[in-house]
Amino acid sequence: MTYAEHKGIKLMELWEAGEKDEHFNKTVEIGMLNLHLKAFVSRGVATSIDIGGKIITIADE
Repeated sequence: MTYAEHKGIKLMELWEAGEKDEHFNKTVEIGMLNLHLKAFVSRGVATSIDIGGKIITIADE
């Protein structure tokens, strides 16, 4: 470590993150993705209907 410091070499220590680590659940933005899409929806199609305790599907029509 003394030699690395003397020569200007930067050292790092890597370890597996644990729940007690300060940055364990930290979100890091590594880039952005912009999408420009042209989409057309002519009519929605219901494949199932959830009315609480019962789910109605196309087969149940």
